Amino acid sequence: MANPFGDGVMDELKAQTPQPLSEIQHHGLEYRRGYICGYAYNLAEAVGDRAKSRV
Repeated sequence: MANPFGDGVMDELKAQTPQPLSEIQHHGLEYRRGYICGYAYNLAEAVGDRAKSRV
């Protein structure tokens, strides 16, 4: 069974830099949601404070 949300999260966590919208817009909504959550997590880790990393 496919898990597009989890795939999106993992793809962003593995990425060196965020992909442009044109690269992910062909994926489904659940994948894009996961990708954004992965980005937010990476941003929080980079900043070191979850309260400061709200997008």
